[in-house]
Amino acid sequence: MYKSSSRRIPFEQRSRGQQWAAVGFFVVCIGFLGWQILKGLLTGVFINYSRHAPPHIYNEAHDPTGFWSMIAFAAALLLFCVGLTIRMVLKMGRQS
Repeated sequence: MYKSSSRRIPFEQRSRGQQWAAVGFFVVCIGFLGWQILKGLLTGVFINYSRHAPPHIYNEAHDPTGFWSMIAFAAALLLFCVGLTIRMVLKMGRQS
């Protein structure tokens, strides 16, 4: 009976193409998260300082919309992706 091995292949033992694909994926994630944070901050600032915005949409003191929670979560995810990308690139540099 065939038993499949479910062991994960370490990053260093993967092909160069797979390594670059992983780095590329995380670079795209970093770009997307950075864009979302920038867009969210700009939108929040414009709503906050607009004289015509209803007061319930954005309230910095109470954060009823979860605006700062969303920004904090996206920033944490962004830092995680940056850290993983740097780690992968450093591992790739050690191999050559």
